[in-house]
Amino acid sequence: MTIIYFIAAFFSSWIWVDYFKLIGVSDIKKTKYLLITFILGASSFYLFNLINTNILDQFEFILKNKTLNHFLITATKIGLLGEVSKMIPVLIVYFLFRKNFKEPIDVFMFFSVAALGFSAGENLLYSFKNTSYFFNEKIILRTFGELFSSSLMAYGIIGYRFYHKHKKPLKIIILFFFAVLLHAFYDFWLDYELIVNYGFIITFLYFMFMISIYAIGLTNSLNVSSVFDSIQTIHSKEIIKTLFVYYLILIIAQFLVLSFSLSFTKAYENLENTIWFSGIIVVVMINRLTKLKKIKGRWEHVKLQLPFTFYKIDTFNGRKTRYKFKFQGEIFNEIFVDPYLNKISYMAPLSQRNSYIVKTKKIFIERKVYFKNDECFYLTRIVEDGNEELYLLKPKNSGKSLVRKKYPIVALLSVYDTDDLKNKNLTVHDFQFREWVFIKYH
Repeated sequence: MTIIYFIAAFFSSWIWVDYFKLIGVSDIKKTKYLLITFILGASSFYLFNLINTNILDQFEFILKNKTLNHFLITATKIGLLGEVSKMIPVLIVYFLFRKNFKEPIDVFMFFSVAALGFSAGENLLYSFKNTSYFFNEKIILRTFGELFSSSLMAYGIIGYRFYHKHKKPLKIIILFFFAVLLHAFYDFWLDYELIVNYGFIITFLYFMFMISIYAIGLTNSLNVSSVFDSIQTIHSKEIIKTLFVYYLILIIAQFLVLSFSLSFTKAYENLENTIWFSGIIVVVMINRLTKLKKIKGRWEHVKLQLPFTFYKIDTFNGRKTRYKFKFQGEIFNEIFVDPYLNKISYMAPLSQRNSYIVKTKKIFIERKVYFKNDECFYLTRIVEDGNEELYLLKPKNSGKSLVRKKYPIVALLSVYDTDDLKNKNLTVHDFQFREWVFIKYH
C-alpha cells in the first residue's frame, strides 16, 4: 500500500507540473530542473512538519478571543512557516541553475512546482495517517491551496524584476504576507466551514477568486516574457481532455482501493464527496487555465473576479441580445484562427447568396488587435489582383463556429480609417459588418 500512496501523492500534484508542458512553456531540457524542484518541495514539507512537531508544538498566543488566537497560531505555524518552506527549493534551484530563470514564465513555473512538491509531501503524510485514502476532496483542495498562495510571491517578484519601471521591494513583502494570510485562512477555515451555515459558499468563493488570481499571474508572466509567441496555440480541448483523464485515473484507483480494503459503501461516499464540491472546482480550474489570453506586453493587476462570466452574443443580424456563459480568457474559436497568423490563406463566403466578397479571396492575416474589454480581432488584407483592402476578422463565439469541423467561421468587418485601430475603446459594433466567412488554406 505504501507504494500506492507514494505514486498517488506524486501524481496528484505532478498533474499540474505536466500542465506547463501541455501549454508549451516547459520542455525536455527543463524537466530535470522541474523534477529537482518538485523533490526539494516535497522535502521542504517534511522540514516544515519537523519544525512544527518538535519545535513549535507548544507555541501559542495567549488571547481571550479563542478564534483570533487560533487564527494567529495558524498564520504563524502554517502560513508563515509554510510559505518560507516553499521558498527554500526555489532559492536552491535558482542559485544552482540560475540560467533557467531567465524569463518571467520560468520564475512563475518554478514557484508553482515547488508548491506542488510541497503539497505532494503533505498529501503523502495524509495518506499514511488515513489508511486507504490517497485521493479525495482534501487532497485536491490542499494542492490548489498551496499552488495559489505561492503564486502571489511569484507575481510580486516578476513584477519587480521584469515589468515595473519603479522598483518597490515593499510590494514583494506585502504580497508575501498576503500569501501567508491566504495560506493560513484556508487551514483556519477548515475548522469552521462545517459549523457555519452555508460555510461551503465561502470556501467555494475562495477557490473561485484564487483560480482567477493564479490565471492572471500566469498570463502576465507569459505576456512579458521575451519568448512570447502569439502564434503558438494552446489547444484547450486537447489539454482539458488530458487533465480530466489524469483525474479520472486517480478517482478510479481510489474507488477500487477503498472498495477492496474497506467497503463499497465507503468507496461510494468518498467518490460522492470528492465529485460534488472539489470536482466542480477542478472543472473550473482546468477550463480557466486552458484559456489564457496572450497579449504581448499586457500586465493585468491582481483583482478579485470570478473565473467565468456571461457575455453578449454577436447581434449582427438584428437579433435580440442574448447572454451566454463562458470562462474568462481566450474564446474557443481563437485557437482555430491563430494558426493562420502571418500566413497566406483564403477567405470564402459562408453563403453565396448576396455575398459581399462574391467568391473566395486570397488573404494575409497580419496580427491580432484588441479593443474594448480585450475583444479580439484579426487585422487582414486581401492580397490578389493588386488589391490590398484592409479588414478585421472577428471569431464567431456562439452557435456553429466551424465549417466541416475544421475551418473557423469569422465575421468580416470593414475598416475605413486605419486610425481607428489605435482607439482601444471601440467594440465590434463600431465597424461595419459585411458577412460571415470562413478561413481555409486552399
